[in-house]
Amino acid sequence: MHDVMRGPGTTAIHLIHGVGPPHNVERSAYFGDTVAIDDVVTEEPDAGARAVGQAQGTYMLASQHEEVLAVAVTVALTAGPYNGSTFSVAGRVGVYDDQAEAAVVGGTGRLRRAAGYLTWRMVELVVSEGYVMVEAWSSTCTCPCRRWQLVVISSVAVD
Repeated sequence: MHDVMRGPGTTAIHLIHGVGPPHNVERSAYFGDTVAIDDVVTEEPDAGARAVGQAQGTYMLASQHEEVLAVAVTVALTAGPYNGSTFSVAGRVGVYDDQAEAAVVGGTGRLRRAAGYLTWRMVELVVSEGYVMVEAWSSTCTCPCRRWQLVVISSVAVD
């Protein structure tokens, strides 16, 4: 996912920011901060890599004391054998966990009745540029594909 929080090509916007109490760990963040996304998903962690879909949904800073997000995202695939299919991911994700998991809670098209979990980890964080690179893959899936291919997602949040 390529999150761009402001400027040309904005793909992520704050729906709620600064309403809750200041976060104990994350500077300039507040409990309950919520972002809506419409991000490009690429097959490599590079903005110039081939796009394979769109990630659309929300994430929220869900803890006052930990760097934890509540995530609800649907990935609409636009390339390859699953073009036109979607899968949805929901769960609690530790931003800096070595391996975070979220549930695959369903799908459409060739991924109808998808179930399992998605695992991801942060690969790189450059605070000065607001750049985050995340690697994601599914270890378990009860959909026609049986096992998801490696998907690499990178995210840019300029805030």
